Amino acid sequence: MRIGAGGLSAYSRRFPILSVAVRADASAPSFDPSAAVRFDLDRGRILLSDDEPQLLVPASVLVSLATGAMGARDVGRVLGGTLLARIAARLQRSAEGEAAPSDTLSSVREASLETVVEWLGCELALTGLGSLAVERWGRALVLVFEPCALDARADELLEGLVEAALGNLSDDDLGAVVVDRSEQHARVLVVHASLCEAVAEMRASGVGLVDIVQALHRGEGAAGGEPGTPEGAG
Repeated sequence: MRIGAGGLSAYSRRFPILSVAVRADASAPSFDPSAAVRFDLDRGRILLSDDEPQLLVPASVLVSLATGAMGARDVGRVLGGTLLARIAARLQRSAEGEAAPSDTLSSVREASLETVVEWLGCELALTGLGSLAVERWGRALVLVFEPCALDARADELLEGLVEAALGNLSDDDLGAVVVDRSEQHARVLVVHASLCEAVAEMRASGVGLVDIVQALHRGEGAAGGEPGTPEGAG
């Protein structure tokens, strides 16, 4: 539609533009943002006044989700890569003056698994994704999100996050599969990528974590033998 020679004023006479005058009300309470955002780092939670858990994620990730450019696993990999980059930068800064590695990623590879997992847990808490712990089931490595801010619908996101965050710690091609779930926690088994499909099939058929780990230790169900673990896992 074009606005003719009469301009906007002529148009507004035909189609009145409503306006509302905003007056300051001295008696009205002012907005107080203090304590509006609460960080519970022990539990890895970010809360607003309605106590609904919140997440801090890059704006680019939300754009990619809105446009359908990324699936859940890809989103997780972006988040995991972002967390890993921050950890690497922190480790490199802490190593300055002590023969710091020439590139940022080397600082992560040279750190112990315990250090990386501890710092990963801190970064996860800052994003509101939950609290992180590590479990060893024989030679198998399991990361435990407890509490976990995301329910089972986001399991692929968690798997992608773990793959990206730990993938650079090993020369093996690592994968991750959620193998134990409740409303409060998620256990993610870290294995060689060639074993992910077999582990997912076992879990889908109702096989429990203990039996899955035992089957992998026996080399059953997939090519590739024993489950891979990051360097330094011992």
